[in-house]
Amino acid sequence: MQKLYAAKIQFNDVFLKVYATQRGLSFISTIDSDEILSQTIHEEVNIEENEAYLTTYLQELRQYFNGTRQVFEFAIDMDYQYTEFQRQVWTQLLKIPYGETRTYSEIATAIGRPKAIRAVATAIAKNPLLIVIPCHRVIGKDGQLRGYRGGEAMKERLLTIEKGQK
Repeated sequence: MQKLYAAKIQFNDVFLKVYATQRGLSFISTIDSDEILSQTIHEEVNIEENEAYLTTYLQELRQYFNGTRQVFEFAIDMDYQYTEFQRQVWTQLLKIPYGETRTYSEIATAIGRPKAIRAVATAIAKNPLLIVIPCHRVIGKDGQLRGYRGGEAMKERLLTIEKGQK
């Protein structure tokens, strides 16, 4: 049986639930939506609320929200049934510098699949680690914000933090 440790974090209007295994951070979801967690884990899981166990993760996330951290240093655990395509997309997202954005088509081109824009958008929507894998840095070709699992207001808030405007 898989064991996950969980804790809630709030920064201003952002409410998240953070999950980790003994190997590293596994999921970040909005408080009212754990759909990625339930879609990803295909085995019985024991979830233990344990803020103390997640101290390092929560501390780095708070630093990010305060504008004092640009890179996360904690371990992540992506040892679940993700597709190779999803992993390629998420790896490309990790290459987007703090404070910058890319379009869905730029991500598709960067992974060598320039016509797979919708598939890229679908993979981004299934990103299990909001903020850490910076899917909020992906915008529409017209410069407009497009869907975000945490909501457009949260996406805008994260981009504002990264522009140094908190």
